Amino acid sequence: MRHLFLLICFIAAFLFVSCIPDEESICFPLNRIYFRTTFKIDSVHFFLNNEQICFQEVSINKGFFIEYTICQTSVDSGFLSTLPYNKDAIDNCLVSDDFPIWTIYECNINEREYGKTLDSSKLTLHLFSEDTKKSIESKITIQSGAQYNIIAEKDTAKWYSHTEETIRDYNEYHRLILGWNRIGCFNDFCIGEKALPSREACYSK
Repeated sequence: MRHLFLLICFIAAFLFVSCIPDEESICFPLNRIYFRTTFKIDSVHFFLNNEQICFQEVSINKGFFIEYTICQTSVDSGFLSTLPYNKDAIDNCLVSDDFPIWTIYECNINEREYGKTLDSSKLTLHLFSEDTKKSIESKITIQSGAQYNIIAEKDTAKWYSHTEETIRDYNEYHRLILGWNRIGCFNDFCIGEKALPSREACYSK
């Protein structure tokens, strides 16, 4: 089940944001923004320069939004599995101090969808949980072609304690969690940056 979900996510992301450039296509810089949490969050809204992107409603074409869970699903397995985000999936998770349940909100946006350059855009997130709303003002400007990892400061020790072996199943789609360059903390959250090698979204002309 988890491998099927990974394959579906990979195919959807590939078809949506990438292709092999040729004379018949035009390509645009792409950014990926991740928000990871072990806390209960009902939804996360992403903003660049106070303009909302990556809507959860698939009918709005302003970025590609994915929400999923990673957790330990077997006492015999010492690594994290990727699951779709729903109650039935979470019921399969085993919770421990070493293996909490992570909810991942992923936003993929390129300059064609955004309608302007992504460089020097100010990133803001709004977190909704029950009747409360929390705004995360990053106070940094993003650069096109990079990916960003936003995580609660209290969660950083848990996230970076995972080894490459721990996340091997999760790694099949997302590659290494290592190599993030922390660029700042704000409002009890920290942000890391990692370059995306030649990451572009290509469309037919």
